[in-house]
Amino acid sequence: MQGEVYPAYCYGIIGLQFFNTDRTEITPGSDIVAEDLDKQWLLCRRRHKHTCRDLMLPYYRDSRGLANASEVLSVKSKSGYYYRNSNYLSTITMTTTTDNWRPTATRAMLEQRAGLLARIREFMARRSILEVETPVLNPAANPDPNIASLATMVSLPFGAEANRYYLHTSPEFAMKRLLAAGSGPIYQITRVFRDQEAGRIHQPEFTMLEWYRPGFDHQALMDEMTVLLTELRLTECMRLPYAMVFEDHTSLNPHTCSLQALQERAHMLGLQSPTADRSLLLDVIFSHAVAPNLGLAQPLFIYDYPVCQAALARIRQADIAVAERFELFIGGMEIANGYHELRDDTEQAQRFAQENAVRKQRGLTLMPVDDLLLAALRHGLPDCAGVALGLDRLLMTLTGSQELKDVLAFPVAQD
Repeated sequence: MQGEVYPAYCYGIIGLQFFNTDRTEITPGSDIVAEDLDKQWLLCRRRHKHTCRDLMLPYYRDSRGLANASEVLSVKSKSGYYYRNSNYLSTITMTTTTDNWRPTATRAMLEQRAGLLARIREFMARRSILEVETPVLNPAANPDPNIASLATMVSLPFGAEANRYYLHTSPEFAMKRLLAAGSGPIYQITRVFRDQEAGRIHQPEFTMLEWYRPGFDHQALMDEMTVLLTELRLTECMRLPYAMVFEDHTSLNPHTCSLQALQERAHMLGLQSPTADRSLLLDVIFSHAVAPNLGLAQPLFIYDYPVCQAALARIRQADIAVAERFELFIGGMEIANGYHELRDDTEQAQRFAQENAVRKQRGLTLMPVDDLLLAALRHGLPDCAGVALGLDRLLMTLTGSQELKDVLAFPVAQD
C-alpha cells in the first residue's frame, strides 16, 4: 500500500456508503478505477445508529492496480478530523481554524429553536403537565449496553473522598421517583449526554424533552404526541406494529424467526463478528434495512417491540408476548422513544442485572444500578406512559435541516 495512511479501525463495513468525488455512489466491495490510482479521495457517509459525519476516504492501488472499497480502513475528514473507531465511534481529534469560535446556527435558527421551546411549554401548560428539573449528575447510570455514559469525579468539601458521578443520558430515573412521590403528570426539557456519539444526526450533548402521563398507556401517549406534532405543523402520524414493518423490509418475523436466520441477515448487512445476542442482531438489521425507510412520507410510530428489546417497558402477554414500547420516525430518523412503563421493582432489578451481564460479555464497563429508582418502584409507581423526544432532531425536521450542527449554536463535534 502506497501513500500516507490515517489510522482508523472500523467495525466491519456496517452501514458505509461510498461516493466518488462527483457524488456518484460506489457499491462497497466493488472495484474502483480512478485517474490517480496512488491516492484519491472518496466521500463517505456512515449510516448507523452511531453515525459519522461526511468523511473523505483515501483508497490505494492493489496488486492489480485497483482499489477495493471494502478494504478501506483509513479515515480522515476534509476538515481535519481524524476518526479512530474500535467499535463504533470512540475518539475525535479536531484541528482548529480562525473561525471556529462562530456559531454554526444562524440567528433565524436560534429564534426558531426558542419558538419551538415556547410552543412546547405552552402545550404542556394547557394540559396541566408540570415542568420539573432533576439532577444532571447522578451516582448511578443506565446499564443499557447500547448507551455509553459520560462520567466525572466529584470532590465534596471537608476532605471527603472524590466519587464518580455520571452525566444523565436521560432524566427518566429521577422523574420516576417524582411520579412515585405523587407529582402527577410531569415533563422536563434538559440537556443529556451520551459518549461515542457524533455525526450528522448525533452529538454527545443534546436537548431532550421527556414527559410522563399517569393513567396513559403507550397508545394514549402516542395520541397526545400526535396532537403536539400537529400543532407544530407536522402532517398526521401513521402507526404500524414493529413486526409488520420488520417483516415488510426483511421477510423475517422478528418474534418467531430463528437465531440463525437473524445471524445470516446481519452478516449480509456487514456484521463481521458472530453473536448469539438476539437483541443486537435485531438492532443491526432494523437500523440498516428498516429504519432508513421509515417516516419518509409522514411521521410514523412503530410500536409493540420484541420482548428482548423491552428496555424499561412492560411486557404484554399474549400468543406472542410484546414489549409495550414505541418509537417515532420522521424521514428515516428516530425522533422519540417511549414506553408503557414497567412498575415491578423485582423485574426491573433483573433487567438491570441482565444488561450488566451483556456489558460484561461485550467487554464494557459495568454500570452502578440506581437503587433509589428501585426503592421508588417498590413504594409504587403509578400506571403511566413516558416518552423521550430529541428536540434537536425535531427542529431539523421542522426546518428542513440536514445536520444537527445547523440547529445548534455550538455543537461539541463541529466542522
